[in-house]
Amino acid sequence: LKEALKNDEPVLHYQPKLNLKDDTIVGLEALIRWHHPKQGFVSPADFVPLAEQTGVIKKLTLWVIERAAKDLVWLRSIGYSGNMSINISAKDLLSERLKDKIEIILDKYQIDPSKIFIELTETAAMDEPEAGLIALNQLTSLGLKISIDDFGAGYSSLSYLKQLPASE
Repeated sequence: LKEALKNDEPVLHYQPKLNLKDDTIVGLEALIRWHHPKQGFVSPADFVPLAEQTGVIKKLTLWVIERAAKDLVWLRSIGYSGNMSINISAKDLLSERLKDKIEIILDKYQIDPSKIFIELTETAAMDEPEAGLIALNQLTSLGLKISIDDFGAGYSSLSYLKQLPASE
């Protein structure tokens, strides 16, 4: 996986988010995919947990954020005006300086932070509730939006979830 990142092997696919009232695309979710040169397609269900266990997740997430930002610049040039969602894990959320690193990437590509949704699962938000809430508030202080994915899949208390600075 480390070599794959060095060799720029992963790719991002973009899943559209639709407004069902008027059938328009209002956002895109960046989804990482990896086609290994020898093993073929490697499922994110296989390589993301491995990245988390080995500590490669931080580099992988920064790669995704950077690539998504670069792609968003291109999409803007052809008329796309919607949002971009980027998934992060609990390990990413609790990573030191995540806010600073995201801010550098946004500045580099001149991206309006309000157009970026940081998406994490309900269980990731609950991993370390106090530290997670602090990290989420730091991200929203940049102007980023927070999206809670797989809501209802975990066992979060509603009182905690109400404290999260989530936009969706």
